[in-house]
Amino acid sequence: MSAPFARPSAGSAVGETQATHLHSVAALLAAVLFLGGLAAVYLIGDRVIAHYIRGLAKVPYERKYSGIVLQREALRHPDLLSLYGTSEVFMDSPYHAKDLFADAPTGFSIFAVGRNGALVFTTLQSLGALGANLSGKKVVLSLSPPMFENPGGRYLDVRYLASFSPVQALSLFMSDDLSSDLKSDIAKRFLAHSSMLDRNKIADLLVNHYGEHSLTSFVLYKAIAPLAYLQRFLLELEDKTRVMARFVRTPAWRSAAKPNPRELDWAKLLADARGEYEPRASQNPFGVYDRWWNANEWKVVESRDLSRDDLFYRESDEQFLHSLYRAEAWLDLELTIRILKEVHADAMILSMPLHGSWWDYARVSAASRRQYYDRLRELGARYGVRTVVLDDHEADRYFFSDLGSHPSPVGWIHYDRAIDAFYHDRLN
Repeated sequence: MSAPFARPSAGSAVGETQATHLHSVAALLAAVLFLGGLAAVYLIGDRVIAHYIRGLAKVPYERKYSGIVLQREALRHPDLLSLYGTSEVFMDSPYHAKDLFADAPTGFSIFAVGRNGALVFTTLQSLGALGANLSGKKVVLSLSPPMFENPGGRYLDVRYLASFSPVQALSLFMSDDLSSDLKSDIAKRFLAHSSMLDRNKIADLLVNHYGEHSLTSFVLYKAIAPLAYLQRFLLELEDKTRVMARFVRTPAWRSAAKPNPRELDWAKLLADARGEYEPRASQNPFGVYDRWWNANEWKVVESRDLSRDDLFYRESDEQFLHSLYRAEAWLDLELTIRILKEVHADAMILSMPLHGSWWDYARVSAASRRQYYDRLRELGARYGVRTVVLDDHEADRYFFSDLGSHPSPVGWIHYDRAIDAFYHDRLN
């Protein structure tokens, strides 16, 4: 009769011990390789990104606006001028600033940062995260009047949520480059759309500390500070890793246009742009792209319907001014300017005009439209920030590509000329 339990042989016990030992060695080796990979990214990531940064200058890449390492690296290169904005930043046109200056004809190229639907808040968060990296650096803030629409409600909450960047929010509120008062005012803007903070509980606690100034929030802030530093480090490491991986997968990003110094003949460029654009925008009453008009004419016709009340439709001076003065973008813009002043950045605010003939059609007077320009100039003057508003072109028939104040090739030449003058300190 066999025994109920068989004693394992010495050979099988040794085999199990060896297998366990091999598994431990493999796990240790995997951990070493993983940590070594992270260390390599940390140590050489900045060098790799610095080497290839110009190849990304005009590329619409998500990490450019949601991360921090690319924006920070761009500021280290005097021949890259950071341009922050919204959908206009990545329009396709050889006359667009990112394309016209791609080969640095006058000594610089554009590093474009923006995306469709971006808010002024998007730029605020980025610049706040960069902090002292902006000191003495030139940056351009491109504004479009539709950014100052005020739809309110859930639609605006969704746009703020899409703008939230955990790594930028942590960098902003952990920075010693901004005053406590300024961070407190910025925190109130985060808390006004608090659904953003659901994406990162540590950022939520930091924001509440600066927004509330309560004893509880202070204690929590001190308790989580080490975790906040660790998470920020890991998010920046992730940012570098993703960027380097895209460099590997996208060889075209590893090359940039070679500098081609030359004089720009602005009169000729304007004539060329007009000659190219006018035949493509002559079959509609507003001088916008005919293809855009053919797709959107019905919206313009319906805009005469006084019962409509949404983003696209504005029917009177009263409604226009009500929307303009309630727009949260003014709060975000003032905070953005305060950031620029505290870190001693060399900034220019550059704004498109309103489309004059369209707003005349929509029953909004020139006097009401003037209030957008006046308020913008007053805000820039209050903080001593150079502000260029191209309102003297609002009646130019071929200045716009659509009714949303996006520049046409003709409009871009005027934009480009202002940017070039700013970079070379020749603004009036």
